[in-house]
Amino acid sequence: MTPRTAAVRRRIDAHREATGRNLFDDVVAREKADGERVVLETDHWIAFVPYAAHWPYEVHLHPKRRVPDLLALDDGARTECPQVLLELLRRFDRIFGPDQPPTPTSPPGTRRRSPTDGGRTSGSTWSSSPSAGPPASSSSSPAPSPAWAPS
Repeated sequence: MTPRTAAVRRRIDAHREATGRNLFDDVVAREKADGERVVLETDHWIAFVPYAAHWPYEVHLHPKRRVPDLLALDDGARTECPQVLLELLRRFDRIFGPDQPPTPTSPPGTRRRSPTDGGRTSGSTWSSSPSAGPPASSSSSPAPSPAWAPS
């Protein structure tokens, strides 16, 4: 497990200890209730600009039902996932206009998925989600980090 993933896991555990609830569920519920930063919502997915975005154009995409990895999605969510990602990319592209290059996205490997620790998965507390936003950073710039992650 990487140091960043371990730090996020500690935040998840601390949130559960303090509130008795899941951090990812609370973030999604807060964004859905507020609605101000929600840019797209379907039956199975919600996409929003995080409260403390690290990039000028950053969107977090979460399944409405928490899953440890994308393989655990049900058929409806699995069918909607590429449709939602394409719609988000189209919306990013409209920001800059038709004559500009397509909006880059984070590579699929940068999506969050449930980490494992010696064969034990934290899928009951982790939420998997694909990426939508700027490309993965180069060595000269910091890696994007979700608002709930430690700095």
